[in-house]
Amino acid sequence: MELRILLLNLYCFLAPFTMLGQLPQIYLSDIFDQALTSSKSKISISNVEVISNNLEISLFEYLKKTHKDSDNFKLDSGRIVIPVEIEIKEAFLHRIDLSNFSFQKRFSIKQSTFLETGGYADWLAFTNCQFKQLVMQHNILHDLLVVDCYFQGNVNFKQNNSDAKISFSKTKFAGNSYFHDNYAAKGIEFNRSQFLPTEGLCLTDNDSITYGRELQNNVQFEFHSSFLDQNDPVSLKIYRCQFLTNTPFQKVIISSFNLSNLVLEDNLFQSSLDLNGSAIQNQLIIRNNKLENYIAFNNLIFPELFNIIYWDQLEGYKISVYEDLPGEYECNGFGFDVPSSVLYRAENRQELSNKYSYEQLINSYQSLFNIYKSRGDLESANGCYFEMKDIVTRRLLFDYENQGTFESYFKWKLNLFLKYFTDYGTKPAKAVEISIYAILGFAVFYFFFPSDWDVLSKNTLFQRINKLIGYFKSDQTLLDMTEQNQKEYSSYAEFKNHLLASKKEIPSSIYLFSQPLYQYSLFFQNAQKSIINKLEFHRGKWSELSPKTKFIAGIIIGLGFLLFLGYVLLIKVLNALTLSVNAFTTLGFGDIPTQGLARYVAIIQGFIGWFLLSIFSVALINQVLA
Repeated sequence: MELRILLLNLYCFLAPFTMLGQLPQIYLSDIFDQALTSSKSKISISNVEVISNNLEISLFEYLKKTHKDSDNFKLDSGRIVIPVEIEIKEAFLHRIDLSNFSFQKRFSIKQSTFLETGGYADWLAFTNCQFKQLVMQHNILHDLLVVDCYFQGNVNFKQNNSDAKISFSKTKFAGNSYFHDNYAAKGIEFNRSQFLPTEGLCLTDNDSITYGRELQNNVQFEFHSSFLDQNDPVSLKIYRCQFLTNTPFQKVIISSFNLSNLVLEDNLFQSSLDLNGSAIQNQLIIRNNKLENYIAFNNLIFPELFNIIYWDQLEGYKISVYEDLPGEYECNGFGFDVPSSVLYRAENRQELSNKYSYEQLINSYQSLFNIYKSRGDLESANGCYFEMKDIVTRRLLFDYENQGTFESYFKWKLNLFLKYFTDYGTKPAKAVEISIYAILGFAVFYFFFPSDWDVLSKNTLFQRINKLIGYFKSDQTLLDMTEQNQKEYSSYAEFKNHLLASKKEIPSSIYLFSQPLYQYSLFFQNAQKSIINKLEFHRGKWSELSPKTKFIAGIIIGLGFLLFLGYVLLIKVLNALTLSVNAFTTLGFGDIPTQGLARYVAIIQGFIGWFLLSIFSVALINQVLA
């Protein structure tokens, strides 16, 4: 490629000295004068030197002033209408600046060279122009600037070479656009342009272009650069552009390119985007785009160091694979065939049976995943990994349906479980949430089964109710009902007597330590007795109380009973929850503190907890290391 460009530039440099003196010269204004006055349908200019006008006014103002009274002179939205086809071929051109023209037929420049004037490279610029069709082929350019133009038909831009930049700005492409094997030293740039195809496009090995109605798999916007040398990549930047379509089958193709930089930024892609087979050497930037269809990365060679690809554009299973069907073509109805291609997304059995395309799709996800991980973008890496594993799960289901083995069934179900429990290991917090639900669910089960940790059983409750019944039928006080209190008080008295009797026979230190212990215990025992006495709401039998006393006492007893039940339920809930946590986390009991069915459920829960917590640990470590 370097040799090719060197020879082209050398040709440009030597041409003025070898051929210009032998070629006739023509002013640009003469060409347009002829276009507005000639009765011919086509004006062909070849083997000439086209010189810009030495006019004090612009070409537009000159033609408007000169031909305003001519019958052929027309304005369309402020643009001068050029009713004939213009072809410039094998010419040498100086600075060409065309503004405010409406070309009703084809305008083409082929096999021509733009020269330098006074040491400055001349450019080709179109501003506020409208084209039926533009053809630029095999030209040697400097700057090519297209600003605020409208292409009604197709653009055929093939094998042009620029030592500067090719730039399209605020331009609308209503037809289909074909960019093939072009070289621009400073890159090809599209800025704030709109691509809205209205016709089909068929491309052949020669330069023929046929128009027809839309067909499936027609190309909306296509780049090719298959012949470019690996050592001389070009740069392509497309930003703030809109690629609009009314059919899901059209696509933007940036295929088989060897690029130094590829920048896609702030664009709207209603059509699919195909990057199949391109190689990016320095930087790849895809950010802030809105992709309403699919994008293909298969066989794309990413740059090693600089990749900025925002995942929020791609999520939602938009990554796909475009594969040309070998040996299969579709006829556009005008005698030309285009290769058939299929969009592969691994969605149905037919697609899942295609192992090669499946591997291409997984490889695309894996490449993106590695990029996100290397950049430390864990959130994007997790999103990409989740979608990739979801596609793997579809393939495992396909394998199970075909093989029917336990191994294939286990792999499929295990992936489904990992998806549900941790989003394939990308969300440890989800595992914690599900574990909490599991613990609570088992705790509800244990609540209805007794355990050794329960402070109140049914028999104990019956015994206490019997005592309460005896209390209301007799003259006993609450203090009399507290047998434990009486036993404690007697034990304190016995302890005091025994301590005093043994004072001379024991060490003084034991006596001095025991005295405060006795006083401390006696204080709390007396305080308990005082509280019980104050809670005594009646003296004598319940049947002997007045109606007013019975009413007040009934309310107090009812509230106390409700508090007691609340206390019992709270302890029961805490015990069930503690048992569930203990079983789930497999902390160990020594012996399982429950009987019957609950005992076996606790064993099953322990296994489930061990399994889930192991997966949680792996997911957590994976995220921490990532």
